[in-house]
Amino acid sequence: MPKISSLPGIARRASKLTLALSVLLASLGTSITNVALPTLAEAFSAPFAQVQAVVVSYLAALTVSVVIAGRLGDRYGLRPMLIAGLGVFTVASLLCALAPGLWLLVAARGLQGAGAAFLMTLGMAMLRQVASEGRIGRAMGLLGTVSALGPCRPWHTPRGYRPRPSRAQAQWSGHRFRHKGAWPWLPTPRTS
Repeated sequence: MPKISSLPGIARRASKLTLALSVLLASLGTSITNVALPTLAEAFSAPFAQVQAVVVSYLAALTVSVVIAGRLGDRYGLRPMLIAGLGVFTVASLLCALAPGLWLLVAARGLQGAGAAFLMTLGMAMLRQVASEGRIGRAMGLLGTVSALGPCRPWHTPRGYRPRPSRAQAQWSGHRFRHKGAWPWLPTPRTS
């Protein structure tokens, strides 16, 4: 395999885009469930405080796994570990979608957070190798922008981006998504 810094311009741009998307994927994971928390509380018939563990487990696993991901990337190579992290994140996402209970969802989100740590940490390290000396600042700015855009996701509300929706707005948008079919995979509340 050729050295990353010796790749032609198109391959470098494709590499930068791929790495930016991996960081975006991990960044989206940090906040994407916030809108669904009221719906999850209803679906699992659980108090809101317990459902918040879905978000906390992701963030805690991500925080703990960052150093581990960096060390494994140094030891076994950035690319193989980034691909392994993407695999962990993908499998964990599937487990989240199939989780029949709240605590299995919390565990799957923890695994997803560990995979996200690999995507964020190793994506940034690989971008350092891809960018030329004169463009490192621009490349890191791209990752910072993409990472900051993850929590914004303007498509989560019906009328565009709202910086921080109130709890009522979040509940309304979760209700709208569940009943209008935009998020058909969200669990429906138990009626019994």
